[in-house]
Amino acid sequence: PTVIPHIEFKWNDFAVVSIGYTLKDPRVDRIGFDHGENLVRLFHDLEERKYRRVGLALRSDFDDRVTHLPTSSYLGHQFDQALSESLPIYMEEKNWNKTSFFKWFSKNKPDCIITIGNEVGHWLRSKNLRIPEDIGVFSIWGGLIEQTVKYSHYNVSLEMLARAAIDVISDRLNSNTRGIPVLRRSILISSELVDLNSVRPIAG
Repeated sequence: PTVIPHIEFKWNDFAVVSIGYTLKDPRVDRIGFDHGENLVRLFHDLEERKYRRVGLALRSDFDDRVTHLPTSSYLGHQFDQALSESLPIYMEEKNWNKTSFFKWFSKNKPDCIITIGNEVGHWLRSKNLRIPEDIGVFSIWGGLIEQTVKYSHYNVSLEMLARAAIDVISDRLNSNTRGIPVLRRSILISSELVDLNSVRPIAG
């Protein structure tokens, strides 16, 4: 979804909560996935799988919508690893395409790629690259038009988000709280890792 910068509405008579990161203003209470914690867990998991050149390939509009949590987590990971040669992020919006991706890929030679949806994995396979034998692929989020993520990913439970949102709305109604809060509350929900064999196994 496209970021919604602001909505004009008479909020004072309503108990309000937003699901996800699409709505920027007003700053109502928010329920969202904990992309930061998920990525910290993922980096640790990929280290156990002996990946040493993990790349990040994202559309810039997605990163902006989730308040740059993927890129900030990735840069923090690179800092912690003290890599002598860090990998630049493949971050595009209008120029997000197979040609520009492979220019980045050929120059930086990642051994695993964190991305969203299925598109990058399909691009790699179109070049006869084997997953996970030649390159690992992990999706932190499903694509906007895809029903099923075909690569290892985090299970994004929209039902869990909806239940949490209902709990917040119930609390606000029971306490007779309406309108925009002075300070936003954010509830972040972790996700379960689903291994579909697109990253190499942990050595036994």
